[in-house]
Amino acid sequence: MLNCEILTTGGDLEPVIEENRAMENILAAYDSLNKSLTLKNFHKEYAVNVRLIGTLERQLIRVQRHWPSKSTTLATSDEEREFYEVEKDPEPAKGTQNDDPQATENTDNKPQKRVKIINVQAPLTEEKIRLYKQVFPNRDIQFNVFEPESADNGRKAPLKPAPKAA
Repeated sequence: MLNCEILTTGGDLEPVIEENRAMENILAAYDSLNKSLTLKNFHKEYAVNVRLIGTLERQLIRVQRHWPSKSTTLATSDEEREFYEVEKDPEPAKGTQNDDPQATENTDNKPQKRVKIINVQAPLTEEKIRLYKQVFPNRDIQFNVFEPESADNGRKAPLKPAPKAA
């Protein structure tokens, strides 16, 4: 704001001493800015924010002072259920426990490609195949080729064409 005011007041200034033009311009801009309503509003906003920050700091100190200390003993699930007044779970019947999972060996070490099934209107050309392989890299593509049924009496072809295997 001061820089803008310096530029504004600089052209109208007639200095007392020409060597002090820059200093007198800064003083004139400062005096002009002090009379500005915008600067007064900035001072009000600053004062409001300082008060708000002080209030929040005092509230934070109060919350920290009254924060519960960390318990040295861990609550068991039974204590938590009792505190929240929840009934205990019934004991599981004998013989219903899951066995430990058995490890299986993976004989196929290479990653499997995902298969993408695409419905394509006939004819299926090499160009279409190449473009679909560009769009779906690292996937096996299965094409379902269909031909639209012929239109009767000038009507459009049905929306659901009958697929054919490629």
